Amino acid sequence: MVVDKLKNTSFKDENNNDDEDIKNQLTVEQQATLDAYLLQLIPEYHEQFTTVYVNDIKENGTFSAVNLTPFIPYMNFGGDTGDGLREIPVFDDKGMETGKYQKFDGYFKDFPISGILSAPSSEGEVIEFQRYLEYQGVVPQGYFDDTLGEYSSDLMQVVQDIMNWADENMNIFPGSPEYKDLEKKTDVRFFFSQDEEPENSMQRKLFSEAIAGYAQSIKDLDAKEQEQRREGIELDLFEQLLDTTPSDEEFVTLFEEALEATGKRVTPKMLNAAAVAFSKAHMEDYQNNIDMIANFKQSDIYADYIAGTNVKRSDVPIGGYIQTERRLNKDFFKEPFTAEGFLEDYVEENYGEEMDAAERGRKKVEVQQAVLPYVLRYITPW
Repeated sequence: MVVDKLKNTSFKDENNNDDEDIKNQLTVEQQATLDAYLLQLIPEYHEQFTTVYVNDIKENGTFSAVNLTPFIPYMNFGGDTGDGLREIPVFDDKGMETGKYQKFDGYFKDFPISGILSAPSSEGEVIEFQRYLEYQGVVPQGYFDDTLGEYSSDLMQVVQDIMNWADENMNIFPGSPEYKDLEKKTDVRFFFSQDEEPENSMQRKLFSEAIAGYAQSIKDLDAKEQEQRREGIELDLFEQLLDTTPSDEEFVTLFEEALEATGKRVTPKMLNAAAVAFSKAHMEDYQNNIDMIANFKQSDIYADYIAGTNVKRSDVPIGGYIQTERRLNKDFFKEPFTAEGFLEDYVEENYGEEMDAAERGRKKVEVQQAVLPYVLRYITPW
């Protein structure tokens, strides 16, 4: 007796199934799963895989993924086919996936780059297109400043990069609902001459769609790199923070030395207040350093100083030409935070009134000498 396939719900069924075709002993769901595997497996291995699949279900009631492993090298799941081409779904006339795949050689095969960069009617058209790419985030602002209005190799490379990204990443496949919707949209023109090039209309629409995706991929990559960089900076600076944090005994000694000029002795209340202030300042310095280094730009390293001085040109509100020298930015390379330096400032701020007159006088002279160059810079020699 042959048991009808639809009635045979599993190999654990108590009814006997005398069908010689073992595939017909599967449930509807099991058969559908097998067909899906066979669709991805090259035909030479269909029979062998079917036997393994059916026997596994017969013995265990289910198919184990472990038994799929030997067949994976002979299966195609879409994506890169090994020849640099993706495999994409095939769609029917209604825009529905058929379950089959085909090799995809890109949106821009045999498409000349001039289909995007058509002959401009003016230099302004090229500039407008360059600024458009900058504005969309495809390249940094000012990227084309040195070749503004020119059909430079940089511009052509950017266009080619966007097309390459689309071929490798964009999923608006021919025949899909997304593709059909894009076909209905108004033509995209980057140059006036493209009014007379309707044959390239779809490629320009696809290119326009790719611009946003490409820019987002650049943004995501930058954000990921920035995040990884910041994590590394945080770890390095935290290790430095631990190295520069004195022990309790060391902190007491440093505080006593800083208080020496005041004649005061360290009390538990004073020590606690100083320790809290130190911890807060130390963590604030740590966080500021993270932000400074993580947001570092090459332009932060150097600054223009008036020749022969330590005065920045930007600090002098005087127009006209002044001879300058480009040197390391002293504001960027600040003095490192130390417990000694903090406690000196802390004692002066909180106990300065109690320091002897000579000590306060010496401090005043030091401060005057430090600010004198900044006062003199506003005094003209005549």
